[in-house]
Amino acid sequence: MNPMYMKILLSLIRQAMKAGGLTGVAIGDDTITQAISGAIALAGFLWSLWKTYKEQQKLVVAAAAGAPISLDRVDQMVKAGQAPSVTTPTNEVPQLKRASDG
Repeated sequence: MNPMYMKILLSLIRQAMKAGGLTGVAIGDDTITQAISGAIALAGFLWSLWKTYKEQQKLVVAAAAGAPISLDRVDQMVKAGQAPSVTTPTNEVPQLKRASDG
């Protein structure tokens, strides 16, 4: 399975467990408590998904660079839009986008 999809799946499972009370988040009987708990779980999942995406983006940029580069350079390349697809299969070498490819 693609590493990005695996991370998304694990994040979803983790947040579902939190929402279900399996990791200490209590869900009350009233609707408002359930709605707040659901909103918190959704916000947690979206934040986890965003962090996972950004981490994977940096990883594929570093892999595509072909030579050791600093983390600052990786951040610059991501901001410049040179990041390859985060869903690049593990058996393929990611290719950097040219800045003009947009």
